Amino acid sequence: MGICLVRTPDEAYRDQILSFLGHKEGMWRWNLELSFEGKLDELETRFYLGTINDRIIGNVSTWEHDSLGVLGHVFTAEDQRRKGVFKALLALCIQDFQQRGGKTMILGTPADAPWNRIYKSVGFGSIVSTRNLQKDEVMRYDVDPDFERKYFQPGQVHTREPKWGDWPAISMLYSVQGGWFVRSIKHRIFGAFDYEDGFLDDMKKILQRKCQARVLLTEAESIVGHATLTPHNRWDCQVWVLDFFLHPLFESHAVSLLGTMCWPKEKVQCYVEADSHQKISALSTQEFYKKTVLSKQIMHKGKAVDILIMERSL
Repeated sequence: MGICLVRTPDEAYRDQILSFLGHKEGMWRWNLELSFEGKLDELETRFYLGTINDRIIGNVSTWEHDSLGVLGHVFTAEDQRRKGVFKALLALCIQDFQQRGGKTMILGTPADAPWNRIYKSVGFGSIVSTRNLQKDEVMRYDVDPDFERKYFQPGQVHTREPKWGDWPAISMLYSVQGGWFVRSIKHRIFGAFDYEDGFLDDMKKILQRKCQARVLLTEAESIVGHATLTPHNRWDCQVWVLDFFLHPLFESHAVSLLGTMCWPKEKVQCYVEADSHQKISALSTQEFYKKTVLSKQIMHKGKAVDILIMERSL
């Protein structure tokens, strides 16, 4: 087997790769096509391809920016499985990532999948999650075990709209332990997880003008907070849902993040744990009030937790 690296945009391999990954649908197909059109700004898309006689038989992809990466689209042709294709591609991918100064890589995979042992063999570790209704596992590979402490250094902050290059950093943010448990009602993220699928959904809706989003960054450009505002898909009337999460060291900056949102002239709701006092306080500065309490709504660390619905209306 030969191994080659393709970086988009690349017309020579475009049709072959899109055909090999033809089972990828919806947002993932949309993202692949945008990458070959060179429309993902500073986000770098890489394909590590295994080939035999110019035929693609295996792939491992990464999306990278500023030394952070998301790994995915792992696939081996059915007639070439159980021959070490994936293991070889993954090992080369990680080696290349390290040599280029990569700091951390994150991925999502079906829980208990047999290939997860291969991820762990090269240094990926599982992130504990109590995310309900999902059977996914999130793994992270930190080249420097102390990376997270160094990345989330306290300092001055500013906000802006998210860009494609923020994908790995936002996923990294949502994977941290500690902090608020309710992280995204829209994407059903409770506790440490990633934001891989959620980011694609947000970006597509932003382009459709169906989502407003902001990121909070330090002077070193580390993303330490993230907020989205989207129409609530459970109600026919115009109700919006606000989700936001900040690294525990930056929760005091929640007002800075929320203060840059452009509030719609309709009802906005935000779901928070009843004991998340700093989050509740930040919402109060934006004219949210306590609408109702959902008693013992969710389990966290073996304990039933009350959820407040905070509401903002004209």
